[in-house]
Amino acid sequence: MNIVDWFDPKNLDHLRAYNHLRNYGEWPVGFITENIEFPVNWPILLLAKIANEYINERLMIKGKGDRSMSTRSLTIFKDGEEEIVVMYHHYDGYLKGYGKELAEFLQDMVLTCGIPLEKDAPGKFANGMNCLAAQVVSHFKNHDVGNVYLWPAGKRDIGEDYIYEVNGKEGEEVIITAMKSYGNNEVLVSGKASEVLKQINNMT
Repeated sequence: MNIVDWFDPKNLDHLRAYNHLRNYGEWPVGFITENIEFPVNWPILLLAKIANEYINERLMIKGKGDRSMSTRSLTIFKDGEEEIVVMYHHYDGYLKGYGKELAEFLQDMVLTCGIPLEKDAPGKFANGMNCLAAQVVSHFKNHDVGNVYLWPAGKRDIGEDYIYEVNGKEGEEVIITAMKSYGNNEVLVSGKASEVLKQINNMT
């Protein structure tokens, strides 16, 4: 296979490798395998492929105002240590975008076991993590086509820039942990949803 066909401009690792090539004049060690071939005009073709993907992303703008920021995120819903489902969110995945919206939706959300009587129910609640995951998906999907997609538990490496983990215990407010999707998965914020919202709002 040649480098142009193999290279995926939607893959962040591929783009980082290309950026390394631009900066240092060579691919990162171990990135190019022995079966990759390089046609004579590969630099031009590869650059055109990257540019075409960028243009396509920019033109896929519709819906709520200017949705041009294709900063992708994954939200991983967990019940204890068990993953339930993964939600992919295409736009504005950074902390002050989707991260803030997620924290606002989940602040003061309490997990219950069963549906309590109205007089005993907390203001915002979900009947376990499966119910909570469904509520989040419904809120962000909002009957729109595109932007929000579901993947099975364990799915990763689909172009995400940020990862959000959502978990919780019965009778307590939901926990959010936000991290970068690359490097050592640096944790950016973590805590109860209301605390995470305060951390995000206090960021400069």
